[in-house]
Amino acid sequence: MRTRETVQNVETRTEQVAEAPQVEGAAAASHEPQAKDERQERIKDYLRSALAMEDPLAANVGAVNSDLMLFSYSLQRAITKALDMTPDVLDQFGKVMPAIDSYMRISRQVERFAKLNQQLANAEKVRQVAKQVRHAEGVDAASEEIAS
Repeated sequence: MRTRETVQNVETRTEQVAEAPQVEGAAAASHEPQAKDERQERIKDYLRSALAMEDPLAANVGAVNSDLMLFSYSLQRAITKALDMTPDVLDQFGKVMPAIDSYMRISRQVERFAKLNQQLANAEKVRQVAKQVRHAEGVDAASEEIAS
């Protein structure tokens, strides 16, 4: 139940971001929005994947990371729009620098969480392999007892 509510909340937030004014100009060409924004859809895919994880820690790290991805994407669009609205980018650069700094800090945190999620996934794989090995060793020991 809670997972469905969370996904619906994220979908509402991504729809709000999609309804934001469209970016114009040369900078927009590199991040051209489409009817259904592919980047937002991929973030929603990431959230769904994270919430489907069995490990609650990994699921929550992934969910928080998807939120950060939405924030950074919204911030990137706002920065691009602000820079596109001025004839001399260098005049406005100082004004948007705090937003660029925030964008970079969020991006670094996304990277950290992605690495943490990968480490959690690798640890789970190791646990599964160890469990299979222990099971196989137990089966071999039981087979030897039966054979003797």
